[in-house]
Amino acid sequence: MIGFSAKMLDKFSASLYNDVAICWRWLYLFADERRADIVMLINSRKTVTVSELTERYCVSIETIRKDLERLERDNLIRRVHGGAVSPGRMQQFEKLSERAKQHLPEKVETARAVISLLKEGDHVMLDSGSTAKEIAQLMAETFRHLTVITYSMEVMQILSRKEDFRLIQIGGEYLGSEQIFCGYMAQEMLRGLHAGKAIVCPSAVSVADGIYDYIPEIIPNQKLLTECADEVIVAADAAKLGQAAPYRIAELTPAMVIATDSGVSSGFVRDCRAKGVRVCSVNNQGGKEYEKQSNPDIG
Repeated sequence: MIGFSAKMLDKFSASLYNDVAICWRWLYLFADERRADIVMLINSRKTVTVSELTERYCVSIETIRKDLERLERDNLIRRVHGGAVSPGRMQQFEKLSERAKQHLPEKVETARAVISLLKEGDHVMLDSGSTAKEIAQLMAETFRHLTVITYSMEVMQILSRKEDFRLIQIGGEYLGSEQIFCGYMAQEMLRGLHAGKAIVCPSAVSVADGIYDYIPEIIPNQKLLTECADEVIVAADAAKLGQAAPYRIAELTPAMVIATDSGVSSGFVRDCRAKGVRVCSVNNQGGKEYEKQSNPDIG
């Protein structure tokens, strides 16, 4: 039989009393007060999950969902899958054909920054999307020999004209709207591969929260890119920096470098520096502009 000292029992009782007191406080809190507190929490932390809110306020998931619906109608928050974010941080999602037309000069600059981090003969994993398309175009123009692994049909079509490139097409279930292969088979193929560098092209990047995208089917692929390579290049034009999207891919770490365009703000670069993450952009004259951080081996 396990014995408990009086001191241990007192400590347990005090902890239990505090937990119960907190729950009773939020249980009897008026709905308007709870919603106001939710807004303050989201403005402070930028993003919260439904599970965090149910635990904090000791109410049901349905109650929190109703709160978030009400707050979104009042334009105070934006609901996302599994939680909510502050309204000013949510990127607008468009179809692939529309995204390809948006911020095109910035995407080309971002692609040039990515290319500056590669070298002849590299083994590379490449994501999908409109930015990946520009990266693939420049890969084809710049290098003679690369090994490229991708689940993007569009990227494969661009690179297939390069006879000296070694190309590995990830297969699986085809998602026509994004021209990608995804699902269980794609993920199993990615798990069996490794590359020196992975290029991830997210829809939103937050120094505090990480990198995000909109398409749930592609998130497992993107997560594996960050896990199956020695170095990770996050390719995102400046319009995506400091923004949010519904699905989290990964946290930003010092093992990553952000490749972006020359419009990146000094504030964003400063925040990256504090986290140990490098930022790489290419100026209009073609020269590299680096913020060298704590991981000098990258690039």
